[in-house]
Amino acid sequence: MHCEFGNTRHRDDGVVKLGEVEVPRVNHFRYLGSIIQNDGNIENDVTHRIQAGWKKWRVQRG
Repeated sequence: MHCEFGNTRHRDDGVVKLGEVEVPRVNHFRYLGSIIQNDGNIENDVTHRIQAGWKKWRVQRG
């Protein structure tokens, strides 16, 4: 699966800093419970949500 947020892809190789500390560049990160990927792909997020649902279901079933 893939999610597009616009017709153009902008690549910014700039550095992000918080104060004097450089924030490392990563391929994916978690934000408000969702997995955000740098390539726009949403497969990891969907897979994680399905696995979390099954885990909760198994706990409830005993």
